[in-house]
Amino acid sequence: LILSSFSGSISSLVTSTMVNPYNTLEIAKAIKNVVREPIEQKIAKFEHDFESVKKNTVKKWVDSWLCDLIRADNRTNKSIIMSVGLGKTTRLLKTRSDFHLLDDQIKNSIAKAYVNSKNRIFILDNEGTLGPIDPHKGNDVLYQGTGLTTAATNILHELCHDTLNTTYIVSGRSVDIMKEKFKDFDNLGIAADNGYYYACNQIQQKTEFSKL
Repeated sequence: LILSSFSGSISSLVTSTMVNPYNTLEIAKAIKNVVREPIEQKIAKFEHDFESVKKNTVKKWVDSWLCDLIRADNRTNKSIIMSVGLGKTTRLLKTRSDFHLLDDQIKNSIAKAYVNSKNRIFILDNEGTLGPIDPHKGNDVLYQGTGLTTAATNILHELCHDTLNTTYIVSGRSVDIMKEKFKDFDNLGIAADNGYYYACNQIQQKTEFSKL
């Protein structure tokens, strides 16, 4: 069984072969490997996952979701939902709709803490933080997204040039798109394909990306 590493069933079908669905070479290699597996190994994997499927039925899954819905806050007009996390650990987070910008007193406290700190990490979303989300192409993995504004570009350069900072950009876009979009930023970490691939401190596109 070959599954996308972003599939929710990965946690149940543990003997399956995980692949990045956007990487055709990885998919081809996985197919080659599983075809060549000994028959005994294939049977053992099948039996293990089949037991998991028998125990975790559709009815059990639906009942679990219904319980969650019953426990959930019904005042949906007073709540907002956002996506957080990387790769297969992505989750939906619900928060109050009156979530708002920080007041001046808290801003001053944060600024003071920033100046006095010796190590800082910034994890920024590509679209939605650095640039706007296109609602018509938000899920298109081949869409390169909108360009950074001058203000966002200057701030990102400042963060990257400060040796006390570790700065990462996170996106669902491919490695090639992210490398091209941020090729002018030194000392910038990038997490592409929703964190499946990452590179620390990219310098002039020479850094190789690793798998999560």
